[in-house]
Amino acid sequence: MPDDILTVQLCFSSQRRQTRLLGKMMTMLGDHLGLDAEFCFELEIAVVEAVNNAIIHAYADDPNQKLELEITCQPETITITLSDRGD
Repeated sequence: MPDDILTVQLCFSSQRRQTRLLGKMMTMLGDHLGLDAEFCFELEIAVVEAVNNAIIHAYADDPNQKLELEITCQPETITITLSDRGD
């Protein structure tokens, strides 16, 4: 993998209380990448909303399920993939 590509993979239980931590991690990642504060905040909101939607709608708030989040950062591009196994 080239040096200018960063990939972060997270696997976590579907508990809404964890979304705050995930949001903060997105802000820290954005800061690490040198992104401006407004964009970091938008990343945080997008990830938190997507994770909460998966927890509520795919898993019906069942905290025993798992979610996977993959973030790939390349020059000029950030790709975020959230995977669940819900209906």
